[in-house]
Amino acid sequence: ALPWESIIDKEGNFPVQGRSVKSTLHSVPDCQAITKKAIVERLRRAYNEKGWLNESGAKYPVEVAILKDNVLLTIDTSGSGLNRRGYRLAQGEAPIK
Repeated sequence: ALPWESIIDKEGNFPVQGRSVKSTLHSVPDCQAITKKAIVERLRRAYNEKGWLNESGAKYPVEVAILKDNVLLTIDTSGSGLNRRGYRLAQGEAPIK
């Protein structure tokens, strides 16, 4: 089991995307739902929550990819791109060719 509580905070939003290629598990929506439920249960136990988790915080997209019955879970924890975070305050001149 993964320590999801060390990655996703208490109010973290974690949409689950999925894809399946040449796998016995071919129903992507079911795989997404099972993954989401497993993460929710782990976070609920870790944060001592009884009901629904409030997913109003930072976004942590999770992807479940299944290829020939091998599963790969990935999570994007880097947030938005640097160009959207004010990394560069001014744009430089284009080089002359």
